[in-house]
Amino acid sequence: MIAFTDGAALICVVPSRTHNGVYLVRCEPVETDLIVSHDCPAIRFGRACRHIQEAASAYELWHWWERATCFPITA
Repeated sequence: MIAFTDGAALICVVPSRTHNGVYLVRCEPVETDLIVSHDCPAIRFGRACRHIQEAASAYELWHWWERATCFPITA
């Protein structure tokens, strides 16, 4: 995974395991929440999206000094 920032947000480039391409996932803090923006085909089929979990973990590593008690993930 490759990640870059535009200031407060971390944008992760996650390669697809099954197709030739990548998925973009944006993680941005808003007050005490972490907003994760991502359009994933797995959600449409009722499956869990690994891209969101990977990006949230990368954000936590990037902002290691801001230990969150939880990162709620909603679809």
